[in-house]
Amino acid sequence: MATSTTLRGNTYRLTGSVLNSIAWSADQGRLISVQPQNSDSPIPIVVPSSLGETNIQKGQKFHFLVEVRDGGVLYAAELTKS
Repeated sequence: MATSTTLRGNTYRLTGSVLNSIAWSADQGRLISVQPQNSDSPIPIVVPSSLGETNIQKGQKFHFLVEVRDGGVLYAAELTKS
């Protein structure tokens, strides 16, 4: 069984719809919840401030390239509107 430690550093592509904006910080970026396509389980994704020029709103669908970091936290490396 994979754990967050064994997944750290891996990258994955996913498509999903934004459910909510959970938190925001000028330094860290935005934490959003995303409903992946073909899944009933929402996941949290950190969108770093370096990707801040992208307008992210509830209900929008995006293609994400995410990287697994310490603690299993998913960080968006790329995102494009679907």
